[in-house]
Amino acid sequence: MNETTTIRFIGLDVHRDSIAIAVAIRDGKPAESLGSVPNDVPGLIRRLSRLGPAESLWCCYEAGPTGFGLARRLNDVGIACEVIAPSLIPVQPGARVKTDRRDAQKLAQYLRSGDLTPVHVLDPATEAIRDLERARDDAKRAERAARHQLSKFLLRHGRWFEGRSTWGPAHLAWLAKQQFDNKAQQDVMNDYREAVEMATARVSRLTERLVERVAAWDKASLVTALQALRGVDLISAATLVAEVGDFRRFRSASELMSFVGRREPPSGPDHAHRQRPRAPDPGGVGVALPEAATNEQGDPRAKRPGVGAGSGDRLEGAASASQAVVPSDGTRQASDSGGDSGGAGVGGVRLGDCPGGGAAGGMSRGEAERRVVECPSSRDQDRRDGRPGRDVCTDRGNPRRTLGPAPLVARTPAL
Repeated sequence: MNETTTIRFIGLDVHRDSIAIAVAIRDGKPAESLGSVPNDVPGLIRRLSRLGPAESLWCCYEAGPTGFGLARRLNDVGIACEVIAPSLIPVQPGARVKTDRRDAQKLAQYLRSGDLTPVHVLDPATEAIRDLERARDDAKRAERAARHQLSKFLLRHGRWFEGRSTWGPAHLAWLAKQQFDNKAQQDVMNDYREAVEMATARVSRLTERLVERVAAWDKASLVTALQALRGVDLISAATLVAEVGDFRRFRSASELMSFVGRREPPSGPDHAHRQRPRAPDPGGVGVALPEAATNEQGDPRAKRPGVGAGSGDRLEGAASASQAVVPSDGTRQASDSGGDSGGAGVGGVRLGDCPGGGAAGGMSRGEAERRVVECPSSRDQDRRDGRPGRDVCTDRGNPRRTLGPAPLVARTPAL
């Protein structure tokens, strides 16, 4: 095979000031280190062009603080470049020596053998929205911490609010009346209150900016379509779209739940005590989904700002926009348990569905009660499979106990 057709697998160990380069070809030999170059994209492109035509080069580097800029620039000039998930890179037992040169060689060799898992590279506009919603999430964390510090300071001094809900108008009025005889403690009280007010103002400011930017985003129609799901408001929908990117890259609901960090662990006696589900990420989708479920604990007909008074208002005009999440081949994607997705929901995730069947919404109460018995994942099926039973949710949202914990079922976009 001549030089123009030989594929060269290039590993890049990218740092702020330098990039280590290693190259491997399909000859079974270890990757060769080519040294390091300054972290200058034009200079790196010139260095890579010496190895062969752009179509014969295949590069990769680990995801990290350097971002996706390098991958975009290399792809723009015709050099294939992937960003690799660091946590999924194979680790050799006993290999404790770690250098930039060795890291680049390892990436090149694993890229050649196909043992690397790339991450989804967002387009610049989506990445900007993701940065904004993550900044808002940081502000919410700071607000939560400030509120916690104030409430625990008052609790240490035997003061607590006895109203129904905290941080509402009544609670804030009660906080304004709290006075301490000791001037030092009053200074602490004033400082904590000021920190809470500043954090709340920061959250409100970022929320307004996010609403404005999403309206001008090219994926605004998809954000609107996702709000047809109960509990999903604009912030949750924008978080889902910005973090997930393209829903079509997930072939099943299990893959989406693995990405979120909420996949059901393997069932059966051999796996029950050996494997635990991965904890959800502290922010992003791992928080958006539980918050969406919490949003609808009250009256589902209650009007939410920017969404509409009822399910009919939320669904109106959303079908055409939601086509962006339908697979290109027009097929419907369902969870691994099989069955029709059911319901009239639009977009990304359906929580509380009966495995192998549709959601309880859209059917009468009697039908929903019967579906609890007819669900293929109910007690009889589990006993035949030698597995413990699971809870099955009715349309009222109350689990009906069988023999064990209920699985978390989610569905990818299906229209």
